[in-house]
Amino acid sequence: MSEKQQLSPQDQSLRHHPYRILIPLGWALAWLAAMPHVLYGWGLRIVSPREVHSLIFLQGVLLTFAAGFLFTLLPRQLHTSGPKRWQVAIAVMIPPIHASMAWQGLIRSANVIWLVECLVLFGFCFSRIVLHGRARSAPSALIWILIGFLCAFVGGGFEIYKSLFPVHTTGAWIKFSDMLVEQGMFLAITMGVCGMIFPLTNQISANGEVPSIATQGKRYLGHLAAAVMVFAGFWQDANGNDPFGGYLAAGGVACVWLCSARLYQWPFQAGAARQLAWLAAWCIPLSLVWMARNPYLRGIGEHMFYLGGLLPFTLGLAIYISRVHNPRPRSFVRPQVMLPIFGALILLSVNSLYQGHSWTASNSHVDDAHSAAFLLAALVISGALLLPRLLSAWRGMTW
Repeated sequence: MSEKQQLSPQDQSLRHHPYRILIPLGWALAWLAAMPHVLYGWGLRIVSPREVHSLIFLQGVLLTFAAGFLFTLLPRQLHTSGPKRWQVAIAVMIPPIHASMAWQGLIRSANVIWLVECLVLFGFCFSRIVLHGRARSAPSALIWILIGFLCAFVGGGFEIYKSLFPVHTTGAWIKFSDMLVEQGMFLAITMGVCGMIFPLTNQISANGEVPSIATQGKRYLGHLAAAVMVFAGFWQDANGNDPFGGYLAAGGVACVWLCSARLYQWPFQAGAARQLAWLAAWCIPLSLVWMARNPYLRGIGEHMFYLGGLLPFTLGLAIYISRVHNPRPRSFVRPQVMLPIFGALILLSVNSLYQGHSWTASNSHVDDAHSAAFLLAALVISGALLLPRLLSAWRGMTW
């Protein structure tokens, strides 16, 4: 089957447009991720609301959005076939089951089915990037996607091991494995997606101004060198070598942003959604520097990483995909009007966390609830931008 047939506008099957269901699913899961703090702040005693919140957000929300992006973008970028129906079915079914397990405190089982979904996504990406025979024409930044899933397997496997057997290892290994899952995986996937998308949206061709590295092989070596910087920084951080570790990791991310993703200039003509993604991308290395310089306020830096970096980048890219790949051109809500409000609500959410964790611990749960409430309000804004266009595309959609 040719690529033209695979991506024909008349083809309304879900396997050719998986973002239409995975992006709304990720948006809905974000509500489940924020609700534990809100309910706890209202007096409903939930066991470990922070653990439930982080587990659903990291392993449910972000992975669901990642599945929607990878299933949609990789076939179009590499001119390969789309995902199989069973792959889309697993990506749709596992996240709600995972969220239910997290709410019930079944952490080990949630980790297991999360790794199953990661394995399915890794197999899809590996076959397209490496085995399809077009690796030479693929953007070199795609190697970060494979690195991200390797982080999931190493860190997630160690998490399961810790839950099954007493761990007789140093604290550095425990912290490093946590960092692979909590930061390394989605940082790497974001770097791969960013290196693939931004040169296209900025209309930079493969034969254009960049890159200065001559061959594809050298580009891969450059990305591997940046990966060594990032994960060496994580290891230094795990061993308590602040602020050097954070600076090293942030430097590796900045090198990829400048040399591969071409984020050295403001995307004036790219639109509000991609401008939001640009700002969010630069917030990621800045949050790593914050954590390095303020180790006693690491929780604030982590939420800057997630709420200021990964989440706005994800939603900005989701808005871009919903507008570019949706055959219905009608614009329901203007992002130029709503996205500044979204950004302000994200800032208020992070500020509430800062107030709760930097001054007093007695009201930290109340401030967590306020932060989650601002996040829910931001989700309302993003839903107004995303859902009408995506839900309208469900008409006539087939499996």
